[in-house]
Amino acid sequence: MKPTLFFCLIFNMCLIGTTPLFAIDCGTLNSNEKIKIFVKQSKESNPLMRKTLSAKLDISKQEGKACTGKPDDSWINKNSIVHSLRMDDSWLTYFIKGQDAPLCLIKKGKAEFKCAECGPMTNDQCRSLSTSKSTAIRDTNIDTADLEVLDDDHHTNICENFQKKYMKITATKIDGDSPYETVVSFYEQERGILLKVNLYYQGNLTKVYRFYPKEYVNMDGEWLSTSTQVRTVCGSEKKFSYETIVNVQKNGNAYDLYKEPKSDPYLQNANFNILFSTAN
Repeated sequence: MKPTLFFCLIFNMCLIGTTPLFAIDCGTLNSNEKIKIFVKQSKESNPLMRKTLSAKLDISKQEGKACTGKPDDSWINKNSIVHSLRMDDSWLTYFIKGQDAPLCLIKKGKAEFKCAECGPMTNDQCRSLSTSKSTAIRDTNIDTADLEVLDDDHHTNICENFQKKYMKITATKIDGDSPYETVVSFYEQERGILLKVNLYYQGNLTKVYRFYPKEYVNMDGEWLSTSTQVRTVCGSEKKFSYETIVNVQKNGNAYDLYKEPKSDPYLQNANFNILFSTAN
């Protein structure tokens, strides 16, 4: 049996991303390659890391000058409701409510655009922004490249069972351009879901991603996180200068979260041929 097929059978989530039939622990993840396969699938539980997705999101941001973790009147607070659409290399972020509404941001490959108005049928008054290789989500401290280091070829990984029902995976940089020498991530064994990522720069904890076990939902046999907290910190998770919290909105008892964008009611009448159009 080929190794790749063997790993797929073990995790029961290769390609289709289904929930494992049994708990995973570090006894199973006993090599760097096995860890990378597991982590790559686990990252897909985060809507912000998926290549194809449509969702309505509440975004709350706090930014301060001092790294105290104690927001006061000097801190800048911004709250937004956005509709986020991702289709491979094309992203569309429509600000429904908040200081940036009703504009939208469109990303097509490396090109980015800002439109004065945005809708499911057409976009209006779009202008090009400076082309950037950045994978950061504009106006937040969220950067998808932060989580790419978990399974890249520039870090080597070690897995340790942690507090009976969790796993701790430590990624150590061996080469490449990533600023993070060490990345420590934590997972739940039973569902194989990602719970927390600590990123270290020059030996200091600088950023923390947290995902809450109770905020995961099962969609078609796959666990998806509905809440993400990201803090830019100074050595301790409690001492932060910037925090972004992203929650998937609910529509009654269901989440406005769709793995297939065409099934999103908001986009039901959308023209997908012109959805990412930036022509005036």
